[in-house]
Amino acid sequence: MTLATQSKPLVIGAIAMQLYVIYTEEGMFLSKDAYSSWREIQNEYPGYKTSLGPWEAEAVIDFLAADYSTIFPTADAQVKALIGSPDDVAPVTFFDQ
Repeated sequence: MTLATQSKPLVIGAIAMQLYVIYTEEGMFLSKDAYSSWREIQNEYPGYKTSLGPWEAEAVIDFLAADYSTIFPTADAQVKALIGSPDDVAPVTFFDQ
């Protein structure tokens, strides 16, 4: 019998990093801020359309990689860059930008 292995979540300290994917009229953003509701996000982002999350970083990577073939640098690189950054928000970038 074999056991399926799962990737380990990206962890900061003892807590798995939770991220939001935020869509606005200006573009898509990743945020590591903690929000209590989508309305709090809406109040912070002019042109807010919708948001996804909070999701563990690995789920965000999987989602972006599967749904956005033109993402550049890779979803993995963009998520890890935000996690390692002192910034709380980063735009998601694509080949065509």
